[in-house]
Amino acid sequence: MTEWVVNASPIIVFARLGLLETLESVVPNLVIPLGVAEEIKAGPEGNPAAAWLANAEAPQIVNVPAINPAVAGWDLGKGESEVLTYCHDHKGCGAVLDDYAARKCATALGIPLRGTLGLLVLAKRRGLLADIAPILNQLPRIGFRVTPALMDEARHLADK
Repeated sequence: MTEWVVNASPIIVFARLGLLETLESVVPNLVIPLGVAEEIKAGPEGNPAAAWLANAEAPQIVNVPAINPAVAGWDLGKGESEVLTYCHDHKGCGAVLDDYAARKCATALGIPLRGTLGLLVLAKRRGLLADIAPILNQLPRIGFRVTPALMDEARHLADK
């Protein structure tokens, strides 16, 4: 995969966990649509994700001038729609999304897909995280909603 186009929630979660450097290591060719960047910047004051975006070394931010009709029919949020449009229009890109409807759209359009949990598992497998369990345990505290079954699956996959 040449580029991964990332939605707001994975960036916000990695920022809240203090793992933005890990995110950049796991996904070195990060692309962020302008709508996603604007959503992050509109967050609360002191938002670490917004501070990261303001950094001169932050990932590439791209303008998505119009939502592709294949994506528009799914009635997703602006960020998800821009991520999927960019991926649809730039073959070889994958999407990093957590929203269920957006993930269904990505699958229907044949867009390679990852989510926050998948990136955390990948970071553990690559030796970037010593232990994934304490990080997974923090997710509900920072506002990331995930089922216990999915948390158990992530723990299991991280140890393979």
